[in-house]
Amino acid sequence: MRKGTLFIDAVDALPLPIQGRLVEALVKREVRAPGHARATRFAGRLIFGIRDTSAIDRVHPALWKRLSWARFNLPIMRDRRAELAGWARWMLTRMPAGERVILAADAVTWIEGGHWPENLNSLEAVLRRALTHARQDSVAGQPIMMRVEHLRAASRVDADQAMALRDALRNAATHFIELAASLPADTLSLRQADAFSGVVLEQAIARFGKREAFVVLGRGADLERDNHHRTARRHASRVAALEKILATSEET
Repeated sequence: MRKGTLFIDAVDALPLPIQGRLVEALVKREVRAPGHARATRFAGRLIFGIRDTSAIDRVHPALWKRLSWARFNLPIMRDRRAELAGWARWMLTRMPAGERVILAADAVTWIEGGHWPENLNSLEAVLRRALTHARQDSVAGQPIMMRVEHLRAASRVDADQAMALRDALRNAATHFIELAASLPADTLSLRQADAFSGVVLEQAIARFGKREAFVVLGRGADLERDNHHRTARRHASRVAALEKILATSEET
């Protein structure tokens, strides 16, 4: 029997069928891991986060009925700016590389005055990218000093790069569709399009190394759970499956 506390954020963003399965787990108080035939009893506490309480129609009625009796509202970050620096320092201690990172005074001011539309998720994403910039200015063996210029660079979107990425994606999609239309039905489908994420991960690993690639791509949680090797293998298998189809189509 498993105990503890499980927090599921943004449950309103989950598809309704998945929410229905959550209701079933709440009723039966048991869960079954993918690939396992036997269910495990769960006697712990479940906490669900809902980001948009005005859109209750996106929450399964049976799930909302079970949640609505015990609710509390958590103010958004712009109403709790005094907490931001503390949260940022805590997040930096959780970065997988294990480095010691110091926030400069100008970085704290910038963080406290920032706009974080996704609350702590936005802040953590910027910190992870800023750490990459801060490492480049650091001295080996010394704590990393994160300054405001690192944060600004991490939050800045390069318009030319964004345009180039959009064009490349559209071109890749066009080639994918044309090839799919020329092959027998269901030979090349949207399932194989999932391999794109595998190509992205593959290229990131080649550039940064496996651990840093997961950080750059926002999957640092996989490192903390020591789940990144399995994730990399899963994506690699998708790329291999697509490569096999492409090789076969070239032969024909």
